[in-house]
This record gives sequence, C-alpha cells and structure tokens, in this order.
Amino acid sequence: MLAPALLALLLVACSTPAQPPPPPPVAPEPAPDPVPVAPAGPTPASLYAECRDRVEGPQEEGECSGDADCSSTGCSKEMCVTAAEAPDMMTTCEALPCFQILDTCGCREGVCAWTLKEAVP
Repeated sequence: MLAPALLALLLVACSTPAQPPPPPPVAPEPAPDPVPVAPAGPTPASLYAECRDRVEGPQEEGECSGDADCSSTGCSKEMCVTAAEAPDMMTTCEALPCFQILDTCGCREGVCAWTLKEAVP
C-alpha cells in the first residue's frame, strides 16, 4: 500500500487539469519590399548650368533691346549671341544633352540668352 503522503500527492497531481502549452511565438510579418525610387533626373536648370558657357557667348549689358537683336548660331544652333556676332561664331559639331532644354534665343534683361524648356525631353 502507498504511504498516505504519496497517495495525496498522486491525487493532487492527477486531479489538477493539465495546462495547455503556451502558443508558439508569432513570427513578425516580413516588411514589404521597398518601392524602388528612380534617381532624380537632371532638371533643365542643372543641364543648363553644365554648359552655359558653351551655349551663350560673352555677354555685355545692353547688347540687345529686343529679340531681333539676338540670334542662334553654331553647328547645332546652340549659341545665343547678338545678331551682329552670329556670322563670326563657329562651334564644334556636338549634340550635348544640355542642348535639348534650350527653347528660345532672345533678349533677356538686355543680354542675349536662352529661355529653357520646362522639362527635360
């Protein structure tokens, strides 16, 4: 026969309902793939800054009073200079990316200069 203390221990152990095991830890959801961000492309102003000296001749304040006083010249018609200087201007024949954003050669605040397209083509 079992000793009374051992019997009491067995009765307690058998009468206690078994506890369910704790739920397994939940793995964190993977982070969504980041949306690729295209690198910012050049702006008309940044392209123009790269070749300003290449597309505008030496400027003198008051060299023009209207758009007719200015002319585009050069192999790619990329230079904006006074109409008087245009026949004497020569350039190398290149197609630089900055030429794509040149819009209109004209008189701007007394100097011959380009206006730029609003977006890079």
